[in-house]
Amino acid sequence: MTFRIVTGALVALLAALLLRWLLTTGEPAPAPPELDTRFDYVLQNFTARFSDATGQPGLEVSGPRLEHDPRTRDAIIDQPVFSFGPQDDAWHGNAELARIDRQRDRLVLERNVQLYSEQPDRPRTDIRGERFLLDHQERTITSDDPVTMQQPGTELRAGGLKVSLDQETVRMSNHVEGHFSLDARAADRSP
Repeated sequence: MTFRIVTGALVALLAALLLRWLLTTGEPAPAPPELDTRFDYVLQNFTARFSDATGQPGLEVSGPRLEHDPRTRDAIIDQPVFSFGPQDDAWHGNAELARIDRQRDRLVLERNVQLYSEQPDRPRTDIRGERFLLDHQERTITSDDPVTMQQPGTELRAGGLKVSLDQETVRMSNHVEGHFSLDARAADRSP
């Protein structure tokens, strides 16, 4: 009886080895599809709010898509819409692309950037350019590229600018040129 058990076990072992050999000599199994690992997360139709050091709202940015790159730790935003500064004194705008630079705590706006500020006691100010940096901690908006600033009756062009939210100033630099229409400014002030 033990001879039959040993013989049966050997036959079963040989059959298993033969079956394994037959299965491994065929076509290799297809490799799993490669995953896109450039982004470790993607957000759709999002809004992000950032507070300043005192806990007050400072920057709000929204858009249809945000992609986070794990290598650079930057977030890329398609068609961002943003508001920067306190609600009663905020700058608003949009761009074709933005990048949240987390290491420097700033928002880089690129391609067809449009900024505007509307306040009850001042005329609307519009600023356009191709690249701006919104520095959340410094509370500034800067550009080293050509910009255009408009108010009723006034248009200024420059090679750069700096907007300081705390000082409530706009400083233009590098080849500043202006066009002023005194009639339009007087009409804007009339009751």
